[in-house]
Amino acid sequence: MQHRPDPVALTGTLASFSVDVSCTHSGPYPDGADTVDVYVITSTAKSGVPGQVDYVERQIRASFSK
Repeated sequence: MQHRPDPVALTGTLASFSVDVSCTHSGPYPDGADTVDVYVITSTAKSGVPGQVDYVERQIRASFSK
């Protein structure tokens, strides 16, 4: 299952960036007598036009289990 929040406009020096944030859930997985759910949060920020010298894109991903 994947969840994407509603878009929010950035202001100031971040106004030229678009940011996409998503959260993906998987599980539950067996872990001995317990079960574990895994969540992966991914954030991708972009600015400019792909192929142009001023284009920039960065992505960060974090995984959590509970």
